[in-house]
Amino acid sequence: STFSLFVIAANSYINFFLYCPGILFYILTIGCLILSFITEPGIIPRNHPAHIIKEDSKVTIANTNDEEVIPSIFTERVCPTCNIIRPPKVSHCSACDNCVINFDHHCFYISNCVGYRNHRYFFLMMFFGICLAGYLICFGIYHFISVILYDNFDDKNVFVIIYKKYPVIFILS
Repeated sequence: STFSLFVIAANSYINFFLYCPGILFYILTIGCLILSFITEPGIIPRNHPAHIIKEDSKVTIANTNDEEVIPSIFTERVCPTCNIIRPPKVSHCSACDNCVINFDHHCFYISNCVGYRNHRYFFLMMFFGICLAGYLICFGIYHFISVILYDNFDDKNVFVIIYKKYPVIFILS
């Protein structure tokens, strides 16, 4: 859909520099998509010696009374699936079957978890994608208005003529 808008722009009254930001947003969106896909999200390895549960040790919290309510973030430090002691801010992803640092969610679009190491690329991808969508809407409206102003229409059904001549404008707008 982005390419078809650029083809329309090349054949109309619109200057080349008006659609350069759209190309830039498209390249940045795809680049951040690739970076968030290939970057490891911060998976805790299962066989690392610092995280392996020793059989004779228990995970306890010192200096607590029986009457105090202990938040679950401190008591649930063992991942039953990975069988490791989880550091703070680590959650288990059921789709990847791994514990991930600063786990946000598992994104099926990038086929990866969004975590500590790739969250900046994911949010930049979302930001540039929203910028690209806004740009395409504004550019489509601008092109629609320029077609109405610069083409001579003798009939009163301007929208029908424009729809027949430039159907992509209505699809993108």
